[in-house]
Amino acid sequence: MSAIFVLASRALAADELDEISSVVGSTTAASFPILIQKANRGDPSAQTMVGLCYGGGIATRADQAEATNWFRRAADQDFAVGEFELARSYERRLVEQPHPDPELRDAAVRWYRKAAEAGLATAQFNLAAMYETGHNLPRDRAQAAYWMRKAAEQDDYHAQHDLGLMYDRGEGVPLDHAQAAAWYRAAALQGSARAQSKLGFAYQAGRGVPQDDDEAHKWFLMAAERGEPLAQTALGAMYLSGRGVPQDFAAGAAWLRKAADAGEPGGQWLLGTLYSRGDGVSRDYVASWKWLSLAVARAKRNPGKREVADKARKQLAELRHVMSKREITDAETAVLDWQIRHQELGADSSDDSANPR
Repeated sequence: MSAIFVLASRALAADELDEISSVVGSTTAASFPILIQKANRGDPSAQTMVGLCYGGGIATRADQAEATNWFRRAADQDFAVGEFELARSYERRLVEQPHPDPELRDAAVRWYRKAAEAGLATAQFNLAAMYETGHNLPRDRAQAAYWMRKAAEQDDYHAQHDLGLMYDRGEGVPLDHAQAAAWYRAAALQGSARAQSKLGFAYQAGRGVPQDDDEAHKWFLMAAERGEPLAQTALGAMYLSGRGVPQDFAAGAAWLRKAADAGEPGGQWLLGTLYSRGDGVSRDYVASWKWLSLAVARAKRNPGKREVADKARKQLAELRHVMSKREITDAETAVLDWQIRHQELGADSSDDSANPR
């Protein structure tokens, strides 16, 4: 029989949300009617899966209203995953509106809270995120930290990372870099690239842990190999300076290129600088202009990157004295081409605030 029929009634397991999502992904047009029958008999897990099928257009038409109806039927039976999905459906509608509806917001919070109180870590995380960032909800950082801790203590690595960030900033909890590093480590050991990167920065600066360039390099490398752009920039910068590793401009340029291609403005600025000097790469003013221009365009959208934008602008002004009009035109064409090919990256942001999942 299909796996959709073997989800036994039981106390909520930590991985039940993932299990239901996995089963939904394997649902076919042939098995969907049987799933409907089970849902109509009152099985809340089947009702939640039917809702997910309608919500994602899986094995049936996409119909958000119908999805919400099925989630509500499961939630009304105190089924935590149904409560979570119902809250998430309200939140999606909230995000889509130009002017957030307080009733939708309150409904999302209410159902997230029910699922969170039942012990669902992802609901605890999303409830924390709504208190932290949320949709015209009055910000309550103490509540955000409370629910983030609940999720973190269940080994949710997203929550562990974000709780670490709260301690790093003193938001909702006392400022405590040692606690921040401890939570980053917990998430890093579970493979969170963002947490690995944060732990690398902690060791590099000696913030909350003893200063240790070898440890910084280790964690930056782990995160960089998982595609974390800030870690790739930090690792590239280590090779440029020879701090913690033998100085190697070519290796530095290779890591900075990865960060630059991912849209990280610090990596773009450093790569542009290398091209202007010919360090680790062949000197190429057109490439330098391209990467410096991209660094300015992306950094200016992030107040935390203002220094990067200012330095890149100054270098662009210097390049004008050594480049021909044709070279500048070619460089601007390269900038436009990169921006068109990478539109999906959106604006750069180093704001790691919680975002609902």
